[in-house]
Amino acid sequence: MLRLSVNKAFKNLTQTSLNPISTKNSEGVEISVEIHGFGPIFRMTINLHATSWPPLQHLYLILHYNQELYEIEDSLVPLPALLPEMTYVFHIMVRCLEPDKGISDNVGINLVNQYKIIATALVNMPISEMNLLD
Repeated sequence: MLRLSVNKAFKNLTQTSLNPISTKNSEGVEISVEIHGFGPIFRMTINLHATSWPPLQHLYLILHYNQELYEIEDSLVPLPALLPEMTYVFHIMVRCLEPDKGISDNVGINLVNQYKIIATALVNMPISEMNLLD
């Protein structure tokens, strides 16, 4: 019985994976995201680690989100050249507009150049706590 439930959980995990996806090995960039805070204001920390040579240039981070639920201060972030084996850290503030509803949604993060998406990640936002200062 335990084996069956473990197999089902593994199947669900692999089918609904929210891990970052890179489109080409020659443009290797690893994305990791951490969410800090209890809400209604969260700090999203995005770590980019370039793994390829030559350096990647003319890149942007584009954040896709439900504008009825969240407000993001910078949804388009121009990036410096990403040098190989360096980690770059970016902080973005995310504000839940209606924390009293008790709902959350996903935020999509795309790393793009002028022509295509290089890497993407999907972040499952936590449910926001009520604002205690109001």
